[in-house]
Order: sequence, then structure tokens, then C-alpha cells
Amino acid sequence: MKQTVTPLSLVETMPLFAGIGADDLADAAGAAHVSRHLKGETLLAAGEAALRFCLIVDGWAGLRKGNAEGHESILQIIGARDFFPDFAPAGRMQSLTDIVALTPVTVVSFAIGFIRDLCGRSAHFTRNLMSENMRRARDMQDHIEQLTLHDAERRVGWFLLRLRQQGGSCGVDIDLPFEKAVIASYLGIKPETLSRALHHLRGKGISGTRASVTLPDAQALCVYCNERTAHDCPQADTAHCPQITGEVMEPV
Repeated sequence: MKQTVTPLSLVETMPLFAGIGADDLADAAGAAHVSRHLKGETLLAAGEAALRFCLIVDGWAGLRKGNAEGHESILQIIGARDFFPDFAPAGRMQSLTDIVALTPVTVVSFAIGFIRDLCGRSAHFTRNLMSENMRRARDMQDHIEQLTLHDAERRVGWFLLRLRQQGGSCGVDIDLPFEKAVIASYLGIKPETLSRALHHLRGKGISGTRASVTLPDAQALCVYCNERTAHDCPQADTAHCPQITGEVMEPV
């Protein structure tokens, strides 16, 4: 029997609401609005005043920025349990970029005033919000380090590893939920450079199609692990971690 999805069941699964009181949780469920958006839809335009605070339930969105010459880039990719726009305790809330649906997206949203009020009465919620903001800052720093310190292959390997982690999998199959042009834009490389990097990875037994990537084994991407990805890996610093056992070789 298929389980019915309700605002309460959605809110209960969000880290942002973990540990808050039952009354506040019920209020949040009552204030929640669930909406579904098509791929390509603009969820929030750059400079537009945000009237609602939005949490992604499923799907992927991108922070897109363009210039006067018409060039656009995906600066950040956000997925399930992430939120937009950045929260401000007071004053106008807006995004500096367009936030667009990279896939079909389900969003649960709340009036800005409700979230500000909840911050005022729930210490748990405020701490959760601060924790999520710190996580987002670490993710952004990690992304910047990839763009500025590493070559195309390392960026692609890191991206695949993060994508698998964010999907909650430790297996050998990784779904690619959006086009490779989006991946190339996010990684700051040209599509043809992405193709060359993927071709090089095939030499290591990592195969792929337009929609997925298959690894020769579950640890094939461990060579691209760094401090941020290790933080989210359940096998980090254990006897199963190839970084600990010395089984990981540097990419060639």
C-alpha cells in the first residue's frame, strides 16, 4: 500500500526541523505549502523579493548567473533537503542569481514571516538553520577549491563522488539527473573537456551513458576524496577506508 505524503511527513524528514517541539512541528506542517515545478522553470529570479522560504523535497535546482554577453553558468547545484534563498533574520530576502529547476522539483515552502517567528521561539530550529548554513558554506568552499586547484578529471571524479553521496548510495551505479552541459557548467569546464575527462575515466573502468555512470567497484572514486567528501562518508577513518589502508592510488 502506497504511503500518503503529507506536509507533516515532509517536514518531519527535513534536518531543518529536527528536534523542534511537537507544537512547532505541527505549526510548520500547517504553514507548509507543497508545489511541483517542471524542468527549466525559474523558481526565483535574480533580484526578486522572496515571499517564501523554500525547501527542496526531491529533484535538483541550480543557481544560474549570466552576463551582458549572454553567457550563463551554473554556480551551485542544490538538491533534496536544501533550501533557498539564503535566510536573513530581518529585511528583504532575495537571490543574487536565478534559481532554476534542473529536473522536475518538488518544493515545500513557508511564508518568510513564519520562519522568522519560528526562529524567535525555537532554539532548536535556530541552531539547525545555523548548522545548515555552515554546511552550505563548506560545500561552496569545496566547490571553489575544485574550480581553482584541480584539473578537469579531478573535478569530474569529485563531482561523481559527491553526487553519489547526496543520493545516499554507496553502490556502483550513479544516476546523472541532468544533462552533461549542466555538469560542465558547474565544474567550470567546456562540454568537450568534460567528454575528454569521462573518456579518461573509462580507462579506469568507469563507464557511462547520458543518464548514468557505472563504477568497476564501490571504491573506484575514493581517489578523488577530500576532507569535505570524507566528512560525509560512513567509511571514512574506518578499516574499510582505502585512504587509511593505503589502497588508493593517485590519478594518472
